[in-house]
Amino acid sequence: MIQEIKNYFFFKQLKEESAKNRKNVLLQDFSKVSSVGIAYDASDYEMITTVRDLEMRLKDQGKNVFVFGFINSDEKKLEPFLFTKKDLNWFGYPTKPQLFDFAGHEYDLVLGFFNDLNSPLNVIFANSKSKLRLGVNYNQDPELFDILIGTTKIQKKKDIVSLLMNFITSIKTQ
Repeated sequence: MIQEIKNYFFFKQLKEESAKNRKNVLLQDFSKVSSVGIAYDASDYEMITTVRDLEMRLKDQGKNVFVFGFINSDEKKLEPFLFTKKDLNWFGYPTKPQLFDFAGHEYDLVLGFFNDLNSPLNVIFANSKSKLRLGVNYNQDPELFDILIGTTKIQKKKDIVSLLMNFITSIKTQ
């Protein structure tokens, strides 16, 4: 019962912010993308290293890359690009100002590497002013994303990264 009340407030806040921040979508050739935001579940080491490798590859391609991660832990993190349960209010909504700064940046593309409908990372997508918000349709709210890739081929969390990158790099707009 308590969790249902928390979920009600969480999703109500998400819906309000998503409606307020919705913009025109721009799907463009990946070679023209200059800034990329990555929101990911940093709770396991394999995902951290996978996202870090992607960040380095994108930077080597001349892209500006910004990363923000959620660690499902009660331990407080001081890094500005990470948040934990300690940075959530009573109904699970983030309170860390850096998260809203990250979400408010106008990226050409923002990628979501997480798979939980109740993830506080959804707040980034609800507040995003990015040209394109891309995620994997595990159990995501379609109102928060511009494109959700449907798949049943994900075996590990890190497979989300290769799936989304294969999709976005295959788009040719010319």
